[in-house]
Parts: sequence; C-alpha cells; structure tokens
Amino acid sequence: MAPLIDRSNQREAMVTRQIAGRGIRDPHVLNAMRHLPRETFVADGFEEFACEDRPLPIGHDQRISQPYIVALMVEAAEIRPGDSVLEIGAGSGYAAAVLGHIVDSVHTVERHEQLAETARENLAKAGADNVEIHVGDGTLGWPDAAPYDAILVAAGGPSVPASLKRQLKPGGRLVIPVGEGEEDSPQRLRKLVRTGADAWDDADIGGVRFVPLIGAQGWTEDGRRSASNHVPGQNSGKSLPQMIADAADPLPDIDDPEFGADFDRYADKRVVLLGEASHGTSEFYRARAAITRHLIENHGFTIVAAATEWGGDMEVKEVRPSRGDSFERVCHDADVPQFLLDLKRDDAVRRRLTEQKLERFIGVIYRPETELQSHYAAASLAQQFDAWVWFDETRAITPLDTDKTRDGVPDTYPFGL
Repeated sequence: MAPLIDRSNQREAMVTRQIAGRGIRDPHVLNAMRHLPRETFVADGFEEFACEDRPLPIGHDQRISQPYIVALMVEAAEIRPGDSVLEIGAGSGYAAAVLGHIVDSVHTVERHEQLAETARENLAKAGADNVEIHVGDGTLGWPDAAPYDAILVAAGGPSVPASLKRQLKPGGRLVIPVGEGEEDSPQRLRKLVRTGADAWDDADIGGVRFVPLIGAQGWTEDGRRSASNHVPGQNSGKSLPQMIADAADPLPDIDDPEFGADFDRYADKRVVLLGEASHGTSEFYRARAAITRHLIENHGFTIVAAATEWGGDMEVKEVRPSRGDSFERVCHDADVPQFLLDLKRDDAVRRRLTEQKLERFIGVIYRPETELQSHYAAASLAQQFDAWVWFDETRAITPLDTDKTRDGVPDTYPFGL
C-alpha cells in the first residue's frame, strides 16, 4: 500500500484562495472543508488534483463538483447544527461528508448502485459515519425521513421536482440547478425557501454546469424531459453508445469520393477547423486531406496550414485501451467502425455529450506509463465541437525519409505556404 500523503496544506490553500477568497464566509463550511480529506473522494490517480478548483470524473458519467461549487451550495442552504438534511446525488460522497461535518445526520440518494457503494467506502475511510446512502430515484426525494430543513441537489433538472418541494419544512431551503445547460437554456443555481403550504420564495444564485438530473421528475436517460405536469414520460432505455450508433452517419472508405461529400453540410461555414485527438495516425492525415480537398475543389475554400518540426526519431507504439469513463470508450462501444457524428442534429445525443467525460489526446509524444496524467483531460464534446469523426482502429503513419525532401520547397511543405 502506498504511503498516505499529508495534504492538509493543500486543503488550507484551497479554502483560503478558492473558497474564502471568492466570498464564502460561513465558518461551518470553511471548517468542514479544511478538515475533510477531499483526496479520499476522487478516482484513483486524481488525488494530486483533488484540491484544484475543477470538477473531476468519478465514473458512471458523473463527476465530483469543484470545491467552490460545493461550498457555494452548502452556504446557500444555510446548513446549521441540528438541521435535517437531504442530498440528491451522492456521487463520491464528498458533499455529503461536508454536510455531515456540520449536522448530526444526512440522508443522500444515489441512483447508481455501484457509485453508492463507492461513496460508502469513501465516507468510511474519511471517518464520516453519520451519512446514510439510499439507492433510488433522487427526483422523488426520500419521503421516509421527511420533512427536511434543507435539500441540496447535485444535478440539473428541467424544473424543480414537486416531490422535493413538498419534502421541505416550513422555512426549509432547497438548492438546485435548473436548465439544460445549453446556450438557449443555461443552467441556473436556484434557492427556494418554503414560506407556506404552497408558497416558496425563489432566488437565482448564478450560472452553473451540472450533469442531468435523471428520474421521473427530471430528464430521461436519452436526454428528453421526463416530467410533464410531474407525470413520468417515456424513457427510451437506450445507453449512450446505442444513442451514438443511432445518430451516427457511417463513413465510406477514406479513398472513396463520397467520403468528402459527407462534409458538404459544412460548405456554408466561413471557417472549418479540423483537429485531431490522436496525432500521428494514418487515418487522420488521410481523412484531413480528403475533407480539405473536397471543400477546396467543390466549395471554394482556401486553406493555409503550418507545421512545426519536432526532433527525435519516430517510434511506433501500441496505444493502451481507452478508459471506461472516456468518450473514446463510448464511441468504441457504439460498434460502428468509422462514422461522422453531427452534434447539432440530435438534441438528445447533444445533451448527453455535453456531460463531461475524459478524452485522450495523444500528441507528437506518447507516454503510456503516465497516460492518465499526461494524455487525459476532462472534455465536453457537444460544447467544444460541431461534429466528431471516429475511426475505431487506426494505424501509425509511415515517416518520409528526410533525405528525400525536394530541393527548393519550404520546411513546412506540403502543408505550408
């Protein structure tokens, strides 16, 4: 077993700079976050990043919120010793541990059985023995222990679930993200205070970005709104890889003239930027050439590209299988050998691919021994790209002999002018 690393100084810096430094003043919140070992609640390999001000993946398309957002929500909920508290979306257990550091007991509902078990293990390691985790539909709350002084929801719903509102005590506070997280419907963090049997004050705290709240009074698995007058809607029951397979346009061979024609849909754009996640594959260079040639010859595009010379001899390396919590894995599981996925065409797929996952970026240098730290980063496909081209299997390029360079051409030939 690796020796435990004392990260108390990192936590103190986290609280001072990221939390207190951004306006959080509640001493209960600041004290809890100083003492709780946040590194216990992140995925293996991410411990050194635990105190950074960013969300981190924890599996099952979920992530642990950045420290500031946890602090903001707990402070907004006005948690005090003696309060009865319900959390929706246990995740890795960190926010529940923060709550449990302030109050005597916390109930939290998590819809993923495996994630709930991981949260239990994390809480036990952190010594938080006053959190009870239930597996179920969080949009329905947890009536058995209601009413609550405060309810915090760690996922964004299309609206505020009526079940949660009804489970508040008079004067109770509900903090929840609401909205799709798209440009036309951004998520807003809202705070509701129950002022009567059927009356609530509603305040807007600010813009946020959370994973979707899935359930009978939230979103369905395929990204559609489940609730209509709080009546559960239809759920397609499809996994994300199945949704991608249905929405994807299979691509012909790169040498087929129809390959470039599949990109005619972008002919009316002023700029088309072609990027790659894996540098040095034959498929990327051939596909880029085919797309570029088609847009220039058929739609009047003009393109100037430049390349930078890198030293060192080329090596052909075997790339490790993708991580289970990555976009690469869900595309592989779609079981379509090569495809074009138009991220603006299918709203349900776009919403699902807005959720952050890990994406692997392999540049000129590949270090498999430090792959998680060197090559993976959190990404949101639908927010970063208009389309995604996928090749399930790729081959290394064959380097040209530098002695064969033609006289009189620039170093950046054939991509530069």
